[in-house]
Amino acid sequence: MQASGTPWISEAKSEGGDKVSYEAQDWEECCEDISDLVADTDEYSTFGAVFTSLTPYFVLLIIFSAVLAVISLVPIPRNFKGSLSSILGLSLLTTGIFLSRKFAISLSYYFTEISNLYGTGMSASPSFHFHVMVYFGGLVGLSAICAGWVIVNKNINSCNSLSTELLISRKHASGLLLIGLMVYLVSPLMPIYSSEFENESSALDETPSSELVFPIELLMVDDALAEISSDEENNLTAVSDYYSTAETLFLSLIWINLGILAVISMAIFPRANKYFETITQTNILSIGVIIPAIVFSILVYTGMPDIADDSSYVASTSFNANWVLILASVLCVLYWITMLVKSHIPWWASIAKFNNQLAMNNFNHSMQQQNQQPPRL
Repeated sequence: MQASGTPWISEAKSEGGDKVSYEAQDWEECCEDISDLVADTDEYSTFGAVFTSLTPYFVLLIIFSAVLAVISLVPIPRNFKGSLSSILGLSLLTTGIFLSRKFAISLSYYFTEISNLYGTGMSASPSFHFHVMVYFGGLVGLSAICAGWVIVNKNINSCNSLSTELLISRKHASGLLLIGLMVYLVSPLMPIYSSEFENESSALDETPSSELVFPIELLMVDDALAEISSDEENNLTAVSDYYSTAETLFLSLIWINLGILAVISMAIFPRANKYFETITQTNILSIGVIIPAIVFSILVYTGMPDIADDSSYVASTSFNANWVLILASVLCVLYWITMLVKSHIPWWASIAKFNNQLAMNNFNHSMQQQNQQPPRL
């Protein structure tokens, strides 16, 4: 799991002058007290994710993997085994998503540190480096996502009871899920804007000339404001709130499509396919999540240039490499239109055709009954 003595971070220690050395520390030494401190408050929920233990994630992954291994050895009907394996694969996938999210937030925190070094001495060197356990957790999380994804797709494809409509719904749900994961896991790793300061500094100055801002800083600002409930709002707090809301909406999209994949995984009886098709077609209502996500994503980028107005020592703020929210918004719209044209409209057409055919059959049956009645004298 997370044995004592396994390095978690290397903390900087000053040796006088410009010399800096690093001392490896395990989780109990560097992070346990911080984790306990932030556990009972939402003010540091994003910051606390960097220091929380990996053990709960590992325990869940071991349990799901063990049950999956047992099911693969038990002689049960193929469709039933495929359905159970898909559900457990989704459990692995979900656990891997949140473990990878922890890793992405940790890297965002680290990138903020190493991207804004300046001057000489301690300010020219990072105050810490992540060690083996953090990267191991990220590797396990990504492996769990890949393994869960393969298990789900393999077992859904092995179920010979699935209709064509359910297979199409599976494809669209997978696409929207990947788009949500792009925001949830990739966006934290890229700087979203940069600030230029008023002072003109050189490499030897002890004041920075610019700063790269990563999404974790926006999330931390939003966490602090949610806990304090301050009525004072500026451009930075507004952008932080917009980013947090947009990310939450994309997380909702992840949950919706995980649920759709779970429903498809349970469709093991051919006669029940029509009911499961009806449930999966509700994914078209995800437009109610996609549109607000697009609106808040646009507000994030339109509000960033105005952040410089909040401080007298910030000369300007400008966009940086992180355009993930806008890209994800465009892809969501394209996927939703594809889902509407290739899945939802044909499904409604098939329902209308079935109802018309049923009405015609009932009409013909009633006419036959009337013709078979003896004439009245």
